Amino acid sequence: AIISGEGRSILIGSVVAVLAYVGFATTARRLVPTMTAVLLGLAVLVGVVVYVGSVSGSGVFARYKTISPSNLASTTSTDRGSSLKYIPTLIADHPLGNGLGKVGPAAGFAGGASNSGSNGETEPDFLVSELGVPGLIVVLGFNINLLFLAFRRIRQLEPETRSLVAALLAGIVAMLVVGVASATTANAPDAPYLWFAGGALSYWLGAGARSVPLSARVSADGPPPIGA
Repeated sequence: AIISGEGRSILIGSVVAVLAYVGFATTARRLVPTMTAVLLGLAVLVGVVVYVGSVSGSGVFARYKTISPSNLASTTSTDRGSSLKYIPTLIADHPLGNGLGKVGPAAGFAGGASNSGSNGETEPDFLVSELGVPGLIVVLGFNINLLFLAFRRIRQLEPETRSLVAALLAGIVAMLVVGVASATTANAPDAPYLWFAGGALSYWLGAGARSVPLSARVSADGPPPIGA
């Protein structure tokens, strides 16, 4: 789905997600299972690329040449450089935001316009346009805090739980990267995923969840309170 959709930022995000997952999930005890799963995934990817190329022609992947390692920086600068450079202007003009619905999917319903002075091409632009500097700090701080909790506490989780938590974290890391090219909190499935993953990670990386045995957490009575 990622390849056939020809979304360059999504492809980059998927690569980042795989690397993040390996970093968070891999332990000495789980090295072989984790790497086996990654290699199997890569094998499937190669098979899909070969098949799509054989039935559609090599030109179907021409778009991805612009995000090769040697071209990634220049492509980002060309496609999103002007928007990223516009962030200081947005902060100066609208430090508390320019109003909800001025840009993004809601603009068509809330009366937004292209000349509203807002910008929604990247996540920082979108947050500043909608919520101002406080919103930018809160949303990005929320993401960074989740990663901070992960670095501090994920190694304390049992291996099976850690692999599942790592999968959620991988998506958060990918969203931060993709946010350079699009407004992730204004689009599906990124926005719903952020809040679902944020809630799940807050629980599993919290002191209460880590102090309760897995057998108790998944018992028929349901998970115990955080402070149990």
